Amino acid sequence: MLDGEIIYEANTDKWIKNGEENIERMEFIRLLQEYPNLSIQDALQSDVELVKGLALIDRRVGRRKLKTMDCQEFLNSDFLKILYEARCGEEGIGAMKRSW
Repeated sequence: MLDGEIIYEANTDKWIKNGEENIERMEFIRLLQEYPNLSIQDALQSDVELVKGLALIDRRVGRRKLKTMDCQEFLNSDFLKILYEARCGEEGIGAMKRSW
């Protein structure tokens, strides 16, 4: 659970993406295993929401990058918005809710 929302359902072995799409357990594990080998730029530009979400909370993304990120790209994903806001809050940047 993340902020009261189920993002991984152990009973069905599916990671819930946008409340509609699912990633099967093996794909979920594969993505987690491959993530450390990705450059942070590749992770941030990934089409896979889980990978992009991991990048948002990755320490390789510094405060300066967070401040200059175009937060518009997260508008279609509650999952990414929550992670982005949490990370900005942790860094003391502010909620950055200005565009949503």
